[in-house]
Amino acid sequence: MSVESAESTPDEPFADVLALSLTELRTIRHPVLREVLDDLRERAAQPGEMLWGYGSAF
Repeated sequence: MSVESAESTPDEPFADVLALSLTELRTIRHPVLREVLDDLRERAAQPGEMLWGYGSAF
């Protein structure tokens, strides 16, 4: 099943997104998936969170 066919007919089973590459995931036009991927891209671009108080736990 191609990505386009998964978009066009809701009666067909969903595509296995685990088998898709990141490039292929970008081509799927699904609002929730798009929002999740946008959030992941933003989080990946930011520096890692500091572990405040990590040393004081000991």
